[in-house]
Amino acid sequence: MDGRLNQNGIPHAFDLNAEFVINIADYDGRLRIGEGPFYFEMVWEALGPDRVRAYNSGENVVGVAVIRNPPNPSDLTTDLLRGLNYTSRLRNVTAGEWAVFMNADGNFLIARVLQLQDVNEDQRILNIECRVHSVGASGHEIRPSSAPGVDAITSATEGVLAPSGGGDLDNQADVAYDLYGQVAVAAAVAEVGLIEAFQAFDSSPKTLEHGGMGHNMPPPDILVDEQSRSDALQALRSLQDLQDTRDGTAFAKVVEAGQLLLKAAQALWSWIEPRFGKFADSFADTLGKTAASKTWLLSVMMVATGQLTKVVELVGQLLPTWPI
Repeated sequence: MDGRLNQNGIPHAFDLNAEFVINIADYDGRLRIGEGPFYFEMVWEALGPDRVRAYNSGENVVGVAVIRNPPNPSDLTTDLLRGLNYTSRLRNVTAGEWAVFMNADGNFLIARVLQLQDVNEDQRILNIECRVHSVGASGHEIRPSSAPGVDAITSATEGVLAPSGGGDLDNQADVAYDLYGQVAVAAAVAEVGLIEAFQAFDSSPKTLEHGGMGHNMPPPDILVDEQSRSDALQALRSLQDLQDTRDGTAFAKVVEAGQLLLKAAQALWSWIEPRFGKFADSFADTLGKTAASKTWLLSVMMVATGQLTKVVELVGQLLPTWPI
């Protein structure tokens, strides 16, 4: 399961919206959540019953703030989160308040402190509810969602990490829930990458899109057709919004999204793959702006293709677990 300890021993969960229980007497109070542009490492310290300290010293975290009087979650906006005070390396947080971590990618992890049980020196059990608020490459808000936090299944009785209320699922259900979270995270990452690819393509010289890239193979529809772009982004967003609804209708939607994204990835790869060798050779001889633009554009496309392929791979793993 993805919630197992990584090689460094620090608990790492891939569910972006979940409730967790962690013993902050262990691992220097560290908990890692998400991956890619949605990766955060939280660092906590116990101060007393229902009172903790949050630090900005975790990996990929550049700031920490606190919201003393939390608004309705639906009222959270990017402007509100960006306007918080991130000037200190630490913030003290009391139960009911929110710690806000900003990462190097400009995304936000909001952790509502529910409870701290300061049992003894070796057991300081922190219960937090987490959600990610993200801003995509185009500036629009993305709020990745996934199944309940049952991917992190190490027992809380072992003092490591567990989702609140978890532990009563059989192995197959654990795998399925875990894949829900992985699909949601991968789809959110791929959405950002695809938006960046669209922007790179739109801003590149037209000679790179057609004549410079070859008249005999024009760019695929996903790069030049607005409806195809919209369909791909909507497919990714539908996978981020997967709920624990395992019926035939939901299954069909996941299949449809997976098929569409597979075709998109194949079309992108078919377009860029023949050009890598050509431009790698010409780049050494033509160290000008046009050659650099070609290489940069293809690199962005390559990353987006890989991210789409990862989503399709995870969807393929998820579908056989569907009890229909």
